Amino acid sequence: MVTIGYADFIKLFRVDNPDEYDRFAIKGDGVYVRQPNEIEKLNLIPTELAELTMHPTGDLSKPVLVFPCSMDELKEFVEFFGLHGYIGAFDMLKVIKVKAFTEASARATEEGRNYWPIVSGLYSLKDSLNLRYNNASKQGNDSRALAVREMIDELDALLPDKDDVVAQSNDDDQRQDPRERATMLRIIRALDKLASLPNRGATKSIEKQLEVLGFSTPKEDTIRNVILEARGMRPD
Repeated sequence: MVTIGYADFIKLFRVDNPDEYDRFAIKGDGVYVRQPNEIEKLNLIPTELAELTMHPTGDLSKPVLVFPCSMDELKEFVEFFGLHGYIGAFDMLKVIKVKAFTEASARATEEGRNYWPIVSGLYSLKDSLNLRYNNASKQGNDSRALAVREMIDELDALLPDKDDVVAQSNDDDQRQDPRERATMLRIIRALDKLASLPNRGATKSIEKQLEVLGFSTPKEDTIRNVILEARGMRPD
């Protein structure tokens, strides 16, 4: 499970003064609502002071968010205090990317599942953004081009090296149960026969059908390899 600690919180909320961050004090063990005597100097009226010292349990000696916290607990904290918009989407990705990729890799190893297509999907998103950037540049829409370019740069900073992704994906394929893979290939072979796919040109047709169904992967080379492997299966 991905968790958020003190340093992560500081980065997410861009805290410059942990002792006086809005109504909160950010400490090593969690986020606290500041005591009334600490914010009375703002000369607030009673209703304003009451709002700023609001606490889910009413006990200001207890943190409203304990570190480390889960993503669900962070969400509850944000919703309770109305902090939507304080965290940028890319800031969140920057903070959790290493933890998320590490956990995904561990789960893939433990459960024999491949989580790396998610990363491939982000690469596809980047390719799409590159096309938008080029179109905006050609049309002279500088503001749009700049906005898209910033998103591309953010993705570049977030994504691991593509060679590492391919290597990890290959490792996951090798860890797949041979019997499970053989079963899948037999099913593909049977569907290939039922559909009367031609010996040549079948991969393009399959890729187009996948796109119609809303799938961006696999691409032509992968499809071709799978079809050839399935067709090479010998009867039991």
